Amino acid sequence: NAEDIRFIDLRSVVNSHYEDKVAGDGKGGWTDQGENCLRYTPWGIRQCNGIPFDFIRHDMNSGRSCIVMGSKMRPDAPGEICGIQVGSLVRNLYFLQASAWTGKGLCFTYVIHYRDGSRIDIPIHDNIEIADWFKIKAKKGKTGILYLANALFLP
Repeated sequence: NAEDIRFIDLRSVVNSHYEDKVAGDGKGGWTDQGENCLRYTPWGIRQCNGIPFDFIRHDMNSGRSCIVMGSKMRPDAPGEICGIQVGSLVRNLYFLQASAWTGKGLCFTYVIHYRDGSRIDIPIHDNIEIADWFKIKAKKGKTGILYLANALFLP
C-alpha cells in the first residue's frame, strides 16, 4: 500500500551529485566524467519497477544528491558509509543503486544492524544485483531498471 511506504532520509549522508561540468577535475558528478553524467535525473518521488524512490535535489541539499563510494576510479570517495538510521520496523527495504567501472564478482556489501545486536550482510555482485550504469542490459527476472538520459545517451 502506498500509504505504508516510508522513505529513509539520506540527505545528511549523500556526498555528491549527478551533474558534472568538467571531466576528471575531482569536483563533481557521481562519476566525474563531465558530460557523461546524470544531470537530467528527475527530482522528487519517481517509480522504479513499481517502487517509489525519493530523488534528492542537489540544489536544495548543499549540492549533494547521491552517495558515491570509493573505488580505483574515485579514491577520494569514502570506502563505507555508516550510521544510516531506518528507525522503524520494516517489511521490505529497497535500494536504488548503480555502479561505474564495475569489476566482476562482489562489488560491495550492505550491512544491516538490528536493535538486538544482530546483523545481516547483503552482498551485491556485478551483473546480478548491480551493473555498470552505462552498459546496463535488462535481464529477465532481475530487478527493475530506471532509464535516465544524459548528454551522451537518450533512452
